[in-house]
Amino acid sequence: MKKEQEEKTITLLAAGDVLLGVRIQKIDGTATEPVRQNPATAFTLIAPTLKSADIGFCNLEAPLAETGKPVLGRIMAFRSSPKMVEGLTYAGFDLINLANNHTMDYGPDACVETLEVLAANKLPTIGAGRNIAEARKPVFLERKGTRFGFLGYTTSENQPQHFAAGTNKPGVAPIRISTLFHPPHTNDEDMEMMIEDIQTARSQADVLIVSCHWSVGLMGGSHTLTVHQPAVTRAAIDAGADLVIGHGPHAIQAVEVYKGKAIFYNLGNFVVDRDTPIKDSLLLKCIVTGKKISQVSFLPVLINKEGQPCLLAAEDENCAKIHKIMEKLSGKLGTHLTFIGAEGVVEM
Repeated sequence: MKKEQEEKTITLLAAGDVLLGVRIQKIDGTATEPVRQNPATAFTLIAPTLKSADIGFCNLEAPLAETGKPVLGRIMAFRSSPKMVEGLTYAGFDLINLANNHTMDYGPDACVETLEVLAANKLPTIGAGRNIAEARKPVFLERKGTRFGFLGYTTSENQPQHFAAGTNKPGVAPIRISTLFHPPHTNDEDMEMMIEDIQTARSQADVLIVSCHWSVGLMGGSHTLTVHQPAVTRAAIDAGADLVIGHGPHAIQAVEVYKGKAIFYNLGNFVVDRDTPIKDSLLLKCIVTGKKISQVSFLPVLINKEGQPCLLAAEDENCAKIHKIMEKLSGKLGTHLTFIGAEGVVEM
């Protein structure tokens, strides 16, 4: 019986922001050239862990393209060579989120090229498309008889103009934010769109996971939640999501348990090939048994001097620091964590 149960246990590992071998074009015309030429080297230390999972997921923070031009008014536009996809496949990722504030840095042509590069490497994507219907389309993955559904959305802070996909325009799936909207400052039509998507996908999946990109962090990052983050994530849970995965603000943020479902507000940076003071990260671990989420936890990660994410041992002082931060932040939301070695288990 125990062996049969283990065979049906499914593990999902979700990472935060991946900015791999990026070229940064600045508004003054100067550029920072890529510091990484071999994409696989970013994942040397973490790939065995990622490959051990049944599903690996991350947020890709720059288009993989040679086409397009930096959009007007963008202070810094990100773009990576299409060959950087080799790092994603080497790492063992099975699914990529593109709903974020940099996918459209080089315009619609680069967005489409990115979709084509990832599709050619058998990496399905959520949150972006050649039109709004494609950007809103869920991805379904089946593992050991359990069907997983995934959807992705991004809020509008720090976004290029015309970032959202349209009826006949490439782009990302939007949740527009403005202080001019009534509290919690989210666009009603976009929220209704997300809720409709989740409700539709709910009937087609045993486990439904929603990815949310916030784009609110500056270089220093912030552990502080905005007013719209809980509004969006809780609406997703109310609509039928089983787990919400957040990214974008750079600094790791709290875990909340809402109606028995986990919300990870931000997993932090994972691979960021640019100067950044933020080295702490979380690798979300989700265990599914009997077609339901049975445990959610996180593994503390530190980005080393070579820009490589590596798991932290329980006795490492950086692990203790991340534990303390997550316990403090999550405790404010009423979430209790149990630490088993380095792993932080969310009490559901």
